[in-house]
Amino acid sequence: MSEGNKKKILVVRYHTIGDTLFTLPFFKELRNIVGEEYQIDALSNNGNEYILKNIPYIDNIVNIDNIAPLRLRNFFKWYPVIKEYSKIYFLCCDKPLSVIAFLSGVKERTGFNLPAVEYNYFLTERVDYNVNVHAANTYLSLLHLNDYETKKIEFENIFKDIPKQTKFDLGSDYVVIHPISTGRLKDWSFDKWKSVLKHITETGVNVVITGSKKDYEKAQELVLSDKIFNLCGKTTMEETISIINASKMLIGIDSGLIHLAAILKKKSILLHGSTSLAHWKPINDNCKIISKNFPCSPCSYLMTEPHRPVCDNVDCMCAISADDVINAYENLLNG
Repeated sequence: MSEGNKKKILVVRYHTIGDTLFTLPFFKELRNIVGEEYQIDALSNNGNEYILKNIPYIDNIVNIDNIAPLRLRNFFKWYPVIKEYSKIYFLCCDKPLSVIAFLSGVKERTGFNLPAVEYNYFLTERVDYNVNVHAANTYLSLLHLNDYETKKIEFENIFKDIPKQTKFDLGSDYVVIHPISTGRLKDWSFDKWKSVLKHITETGVNVVITGSKKDYEKAQELVLSDKIFNLCGKTTMEETISIINASKMLIGIDSGLIHLAAILKKKSILLHGSTSLAHWKPINDNCKIISKNFPCSPCSYLMTEPHRPVCDNVDCMCAISADDVINAYENLLNG
């Protein structure tokens, strides 16, 4: 069938790196189901476009940042794009787009039923969101796989022939750390980070700090010597992937880069506290998870109920000591 005659499917799951990576099994299963008779497109923004472009089951990327924000006032900018699709899968809650899809005449609009979110009348099919299994498994439920809850999730390395980055001279041996999150519930004490970085650099290994541009000034507090490189906001996604791929390991709070390390089959250490391991655990046998398993965890983000009360000090993260991380680092490095 020629490209012009193919029916088109759009998959909606943009925003964060981790959630984008979790769509990989969904795209693979969707391609297995529809074969080559359908064109499979993915909605992206600038933050996750590079990742989606590397998923081999996607035919085309529709970048929000190249069109207009997803608001009803931009309907006439989105209408000629959205009306081409016969089906849209909403892997995230996006009510404005579901309204645009309804008004554009998209016949099948499948998404999740989220009790914590206002009921979406503009979907033609709703599937209960299962927060008790991994997010990658939950996405598969939209495809009506009977075994979606127990299906083994394996992430293939979609980043082939990763070029060695040459912009930064980081030395031959370095560890990547990702210490800053978008919210305080995942953050860990900078004093403890300093103890870990001091230990790493004293063994002759350099440290590379990753993060966004807005994290740069805060991350400068961790630059204790010329063996520590603050690259917050200085790298593209492709360069970040190359830097992680060439590192000895990644140490960080719960973030998308932990899941990038999983895709790359790299050693990693996750400092876990308030989020759901059942739902967002890195799919990586080489990942050491440090968690104190507080009974109130998870508290920070549950898709099926309102947010729970959160303690002032985020005790689950405070309970992790610098020695916990240093010991995990030594064991993983020499294991």
